[in-house]
Amino acid sequence: MPLNEAERLSHDTHTKSEVKVLEEDVQMHMSMAESMQARQIGEYYVFYVYGRSHAGMADRLLINMSRCLSESM
Repeated sequence: MPLNEAERLSHDTHTKSEVKVLEEDVQMHMSMAESMQARQIGEYYVFYVYGRSHAGMADRLLINMSRCLSESM
Protein backbone atom coordinates (compact mmCIF):
# COMPACT_ATOMS: atom_id res chain seq x y z
CA MET A 1 0.00 0.00 0.00
CA PRO A 2 1.43 3.44 -0.90
CA LEU A 3 2.35 5.62 2.04
CA ASN A 4 -0.12 8.35 1.16
CA GLU A 5 -2.93 5.79 1.09
CA ALA A 6 -1.82 4.32 4.41
CA GLU A 7 -1.94 7.73 6.03
CA ARG A 8 -5.33 8.51 4.54
CA LEU A 9 -6.87 5.18 5.55
CA SER A 10 -5.34 4.84 9.01
CA HIS A 11 -7.44 5.83 11.98
CA ASP A 12 -5.09 5.27 14.90
CA THR A 13 -2.16 7.47 15.95
CA HIS A 14 0.35 4.60 16.05
CA THR A 15 -0.12 3.81 12.37
CA LYS A 16 0.04 7.49 11.45
CA SER A 17 3.30 7.88 13.36
CA GLU A 18 4.75 4.81 11.62
CA VAL A 19 3.75 6.25 8.24
CA LYS A 20 5.48 9.51 9.13
CA VAL A 21 8.70 7.65 10.00
CA LEU A 22 8.53 5.73 6.72
CA GLU A 23 7.95 8.94 4.77
CA GLU A 24 11.04 10.47 6.38
CA ASP A 25 13.05 7.35 5.48
CA VAL A 26 11.88 7.53 1.88
CA GLN A 27 12.83 11.22 1.72
CA MET A 28 16.29 10.48 3.14
CA HIS A 29 16.91 7.68 0.63
CA MET A 30 15.70 9.85 -2.25
CA SER A 31 18.08 12.62 -1.17
CA MET A 32 21.00 10.21 -0.94
CA ALA A 33 20.22 8.76 -4.38
CA GLU A 34 20.00 12.23 -5.92
CA SER A 35 23.28 13.19 -4.28
CA MET A 36 25.06 10.09 -5.60
CA GLN A 37 23.63 10.71 -9.06
CA ALA A 38 24.81 14.34 -9.01
CA ARG A 39 28.28 13.22 -7.97
CA GLN A 40 28.47 10.68 -10.79
CA ILE A 41 27.30 13.25 -13.33
CA GLY A 42 29.80 15.78 -12.00
CA GLU A 43 32.67 13.30 -12.13
CA TYR A 44 31.70 12.26 -15.66
CA TYR A 45 31.52 15.87 -16.82
CA VAL A 46 34.84 16.93 -15.27
CA PHE A 47 36.67 13.79 -16.42
CA TYR A 48 35.52 13.95 -20.03
CA VAL A 49 35.61 17.72 -20.43
CA TYR A 50 38.77 18.57 -18.51
CA GLY A 51 40.59 15.25 -18.50
CA ARG A 52 42.00 12.99 -15.83
CA SER A 53 44.19 15.70 -14.24
CA HIS A 54 41.09 17.54 -12.97
CA ALA A 55 39.25 14.50 -11.58
CA GLY A 56 39.33 15.85 -8.00
CA MET A 57 37.63 19.00 -9.20
CA ALA A 58 34.23 17.29 -9.21
CA ASP A 59 34.47 16.60 -5.49
CA ARG A 60 35.39 20.22 -4.74
CA LEU A 61 32.60 21.47 -6.97
CA LEU A 62 30.00 19.27 -5.27
CA ILE A 63 31.24 20.22 -1.80
CA ASN A 64 30.88 23.91 -2.67
CA MET A 65 27.43 23.30 -4.14
CA SER A 66 26.26 21.45 -1.04
CA ARG A 67 27.57 24.25 1.20
CA CYS A 68 25.66 26.82 -0.83
CA LEU A 69 22.49 24.75 -0.68
CA SER A 70 22.75 24.17 3.06
CA GLU A 71 23.33 27.88 3.70
CA SER A 72 20.29 28.84 1.62
CA MET A 73 17.96 26.58 3.64
